[in-house]
Amino acid sequence: MAVVHQFGRANAATPSKGDACVLGGNRAFGRMRVYQPGHTLFAQGESCAGVYILNTGIVGLRRSDEHGNCALVSLSGPGELVGYRAFLASDFHSNTAEALTPCRVLFIQSSDLRRWLAESPPVRDYFIHKALSDLNRAQTMCAGLLTESLKSRFIKLLLRIGDMSPAQRADQPFLVEVPVQRKDIAALLGAAPGSLSRLLSDLEEEGLIVIDGRWIDFSGAARAMDFVASPSCVEGMPRSEILAFLIEARLALLSMIDARDAATREALNVTVQTASRRLDAKLSRVSDGAVREAHTFRCVWDMFKTTRQTEIIPAVFSGRMDRAREIATGVQGERLATMKEILMSTK
Repeated sequence: MAVVHQFGRANAATPSKGDACVLGGNRAFGRMRVYQPGHTLFAQGESCAGVYILNTGIVGLRRSDEHGNCALVSLSGPGELVGYRAFLASDFHSNTAEALTPCRVLFIQSSDLRRWLAESPPVRDYFIHKALSDLNRAQTMCAGLLTESLKSRFIKLLLRIGDMSPAQRADQPFLVEVPVQRKDIAALLGAAPGSLSRLLSDLEEEGLIVIDGRWIDFSGAARAMDFVASPSCVEGMPRSEILAFLIEARLALLSMIDARDAATREALNVTVQTASRRLDAKLSRVSDGAVREAHTFRCVWDMFKTTRQTEIIPAVFSGRMDRAREIATGVQGERLATMKEILMSTK
């Protein structure tokens, strides 16, 4: 088995048994790594060696200032890219990436990824979409600091953590394990630790949350704030978020078809499934009666998913790339256009 580069750190990743090195043609392309909680994928100030695609687990990005103060600035979960900004800018990492839970991650070396980007337009499109999507999310978070209450931001953060967590239960969608300390939660919310502590005490006294160690049951708060029936949306339907997840799943699928090794295809498939699951979660909170177009969108989306899961993805994993591409750009392209039209016309 090939040796995985250790980045010169004692707490670097360990190879995943059986697939530490995956060959694309006659050369190594993707390396699957396993990180334990507290271990770092890369450190702030290091040069970018490549990009990481999360298969399982949650990674936190931390940033330090010149005085040694450190804050958790964002979270990444299954299917997401980590370290791509430094790769695109050919620059040093501006954050430290730390595994907050056990993580299985595909590492793609910069030189290999640059060749792949040059050869595959869908992969280039995926990176552009990812960069724009993250920028939009950052702007939304900044706006939320000015327009949303701390309570609302806290509940949304719990929803996001739950969406990333492998321990999330379908029958208890508002019960999550929070893998960080309270000071980290406060940093993610842009709040003082004291303000967060007061909020948690108030929510517990009101019976809206139940805290048991690292577990938080916030079903009472979610219902009280109407997160179950009426999430933040535009004119009744969260079209911008649904469109973002739709495009993310689509571009990851096209990248799967062009991928040159099994490990990369597996990692991109996680991105496809994760984006689809998040889209389904958004749709589940929109009633057909409240938004007329929601029923039509669901019908097309269900056909889109069925074809993808039963025809395209099996074709990809069996090596029938031409067949997969034919379906993806044929009937699936027409369905995608229909869904985009519905989302863009929703009033």
